[in-house]
Amino acid sequence: MFYAAPNYVEKAIMKRFMSFALGTLFLALINLSMANSVESASGFTFPAEVQFENNGSEVILDLAGAAIRTKFFLNLYAIGYYLHNPLKMKRAAALDELVKDGKIKQFTIKWLYETDFKTTQKAFLAGFQKVVPAEEYQRIEPLIKKYLSFYTTGIKKGDVHILRWLPGNIITLEVNGDNKGEIAHPVFAKCVWRLWFDSTSIMNQNNLVKNLLN
Repeated sequence: MFYAAPNYVEKAIMKRFMSFALGTLFLALINLSMANSVESASGFTFPAEVQFENNGSEVILDLAGAAIRTKFFLNLYAIGYYLHNPLKMKRAAALDELVKDGKIKQFTIKWLYETDFKTTQKAFLAGFQKVVPAEEYQRIEPLIKKYLSFYTTGIKKGDVHILRWLPGNIITLEVNGDNKGEIAHPVFAKCVWRLWFDSTSIMNQNNLVKNLLN
């Protein structure tokens, strides 16, 4: 009888300790989950941040949003949009900021559909012709042709294309980790980004910038 109370106290202390330990572990798992959270576009996920090296320095970009491109009920690609040191802002300000030089920006495109070389070239060319005014198109047509030359094959399901806009109006393209080339021109840089952020684009722009919006 005299040892019943101490045993009870020990059990109570152990129970509290286990509760505290489990609670601490739970919070740690939540924090870890938040640190590695993903943004989903119709079930396709993108990491909360990406890292790469630029001019000898490591750059970290944060996910601004993600969307899916569909056509005739087919999923063509999922796209994640990344920014360097993004700030919260109103929608109009966010869309305006996205076509300005300065901050490093990136599109990560995960292809879910296959097209041959000819179809790929036609699709990108049609995109430029749709969003670029005629006067600007004439000025940058040689650059558009150069950009299209970066795509040397068709697109396969599972391909990953990375487009970056670096300071100095430099557009770079990577296909499955291979650097395909770069073009530095202020008008061309804006036109590439307008493929997704032009008022005529059918891409869901709100989803691409939703993490930026107040």
